[in-house]
Amino acid sequence: MLTRRQKIERFLAFLFPVQLVIFHFLSKNQDWIENIYIPYIFRYLTLPLRFTLGWLNVSLGLILFYVLLIFFLAKGSRAVIQIIRKRHGFNIKNTLIKGLGYLSIFYGIFMVFWGFAYHRRPYQATRGVNTANINTPELEALCLRLAHLAKHYRQQLPAIRSTPTNFNSVFKRAPLGYQHLSKTAPELTVDVPSLKLGFNKKIMSYLNISGIYFPFTAEANLNEILPAFQAPFVTCHEMAHQFGFASEEEANYIAYLACMHHPNPDFRYAANHWLLYTSLQALKNADEEKYLTVYSRIDKEIIGDQSYAEDLWQKYDNPIPYFTGNILFDLFLKANDQPAGINSYNLAVELMVGEYRKNGLRFEKSIPQ
Repeated sequence: MLTRRQKIERFLAFLFPVQLVIFHFLSKNQDWIENIYIPYIFRYLTLPLRFTLGWLNVSLGLILFYVLLIFFLAKGSRAVIQIIRKRHGFNIKNTLIKGLGYLSIFYGIFMVFWGFAYHRRPYQATRGVNTANINTPELEALCLRLAHLAKHYRQQLPAIRSTPTNFNSVFKRAPLGYQHLSKTAPELTVDVPSLKLGFNKKIMSYLNISGIYFPFTAEANLNEILPAFQAPFVTCHEMAHQFGFASEEEANYIAYLACMHHPNPDFRYAANHWLLYTSLQALKNADEEKYLTVYSRIDKEIIGDQSYAEDLWQKYDNPIPYFTGNILFDLFLKANDQPAGINSYNLAVELMVGEYRKNGLRFEKSIPQ
């Protein structure tokens, strides 16, 4: 005779394949995602979380993540030890049912709070950006334009490399870019952001995480080690996730647009600096000779900033991010309709080329022509 707990465990395990089928069909319906899930389900699930948790100085999401990680590691270790010792009473069937039950709960909550966002309609269609048939001369032109813009804004920030990052200021000012951008992109209208420093900067640094959005609490978490010329862009990137854009390349692209519509030069410099080096890597892969030519024209202060950032992260270099980032996160993205996996971060370059085709990265009169 099954106990009440065993019945619940079996029911949850049964729900897992049922959820897989239902969510698979729903994820293929982009109209449902854009017209119902994002504006109603996602928005009204996350808005109360951002409103109630946004004022906390600590990241409840990352604390919850560490607690759950320890919990599942402990459960898994206990099961392995029992198997090795062949402990009396250990039942592999019951263990698998319990495991499926936990997975079923996690998967259901994940899909409702975040998973469907990976299956949204490509944002370039909404933005009217053409990314087809990109060629090397266009990539070269993009890099030169980004280098030009980065130099212009870097000259307005002579001490930014030695200036400690004021995250309170960055968090307070970040919505301004989206407020200006939302005049032509209403889907990016800011309501209640939830921005905070991540719990334990060393753990984030050793995992090579500059920022992370925790969907179960709707918190955008920033790594405290970010220099002043990177923090504004990463903040806007994580804010893009709070609008329901799960795609990493789209979040980078949207963050660039938000920063370029921001009235302050540190946001504009951060965006052009970040995308410049992302685009340079793409150009190097396509044509190393052209890459060297463009690189020789980059302002020495910009290069100095990049070297400073690389040295900062080098202190935390270790093999763990290769496994957690390059393998696990790659599989995670591919499982959520992101076929490029971790390389999707570099697909932001394609969106930037499309934006360059559209307007030459000229957004307003205050941007140098």
